[in-house]
Amino acid sequence: MVSLFVDKGGVLSNPMSFTVTGALPGVPQITAITPTSGNPLTEVVISGSGFGNIEGTVLFGGSPGPVESWTDTEIRVFPPNFAGSSTLQVQVANGAGAGNGVSFDYLAQYSASIWVPGLTSPWAIAMDQSAWGIFVAYGSATYEIKKYDTTTQNTLIGSWTTISGSGNCYGLAVEPSSGNLFFSTANAAPYKIVEYNSGGTAQVGYGLLQQSPPESGAYGAGVALDSSGGVWVCDQTNGAVEKYTWDGSNFVIANQATDWLLGFSTSPNGGPFGVAADNRPGAGYIYITDTSMNEVEKYLANGTFMGTLISGANAPAVPRAITVAESGHILVTQTTAADLRIKIYEPDGSLVKEIPMDPSWFWMSLGGIAVDKLGNIYAVHTGGAVWKLTPSASASWPIPVRQRR
Repeated sequence: MVSLFVDKGGVLSNPMSFTVTGALPGVPQITAITPTSGNPLTEVVISGSGFGNIEGTVLFGGSPGPVESWTDTEIRVFPPNFAGSSTLQVQVANGAGAGNGVSFDYLAQYSASIWVPGLTSPWAIAMDQSAWGIFVAYGSATYEIKKYDTTTQNTLIGSWTTISGSGNCYGLAVEPSSGNLFFSTANAAPYKIVEYNSGGTAQVGYGLLQQSPPESGAYGAGVALDSSGGVWVCDQTNGAVEKYTWDGSNFVIANQATDWLLGFSTSPNGGPFGVAADNRPGAGYIYITDTSMNEVEKYLANGTFMGTLISGANAPAVPRAITVAESGHILVTQTTAADLRIKIYEPDGSLVKEIPMDPSWFWMSLGGIAVDKLGNIYAVHTGGAVWKLTPSASASWPIPVRQRR
């Protein structure tokens, strides 16, 4: 609490009490950074004091990073992009100036390891950010979905559920607040979108995949959830992307009187395949891969087309899986047989980085991808494994057993 006066010609008025709410900015002091290394996909938590409640700037080696949240004692931020690995000084700057510097190791490359081996025809993958787990769907006699730990290699959290009789699964999505899992089915009718509870013990609901008017042979591929609870499914067979909403008993296509996103190619192995939602505050975008056009299309959650986001020389060839990192970066797989890779883009569609898959591991194909808050990327090798790509100072892949001497 402070006292306020009016000064008129050197004569002060009577004092009035005034309470200051919120923290006044002092010189910022960083006491801890977690983690102490990473890349632009890594959420960095900065703890300290004197940051103020008005957002300032976080500098990584003098370059500002995009801020996710800001309070007087904690900031969540993502590093900006740099060409090479180096140790940077991180500072918080506000109206009172820039504070002390703390070291942060910027890691421009990735080190690869087999995270989950021995799977049968895996494809879809989804990240459960709240529980540090990844869901993986793979083909077997029972078409299973299993959940694995992201902190300990090849650690099964549980044989989560079974999609018996429902065909292959090419799309998985996790609802952040509830932890419920949504997936689509393909290859065996009836084609469905299904929701299970977070423990995998009960089916919450489902809906048949269809356009309006209904057609036969809807083929569910990618799945994404928008911030309003809408479920987006790529229907590759019919060259469409459909949005489903819950009517209290089933998932039904939004606005039955109007077809949703049509006009994609329906050529063999073409058309819309992957879909991802950017649900960050102020975003609300839906991204869709078009495997025939080698493009990524951008929509609003109400179905409004915003234009082609990624195309041309920097676009992935035969793009399939797509995901959005917490930082807003867009990750897309390139699935041409001779040049499998993951491409990382800024939200505006500009190319940041390419990660080629080591061909000595004889990849059958590159399936789904997911990314955690530390910037680790999980990539499905459809030949039977999930790979983990960890931020590193230099790129490295393990040597295949058959090549070791």
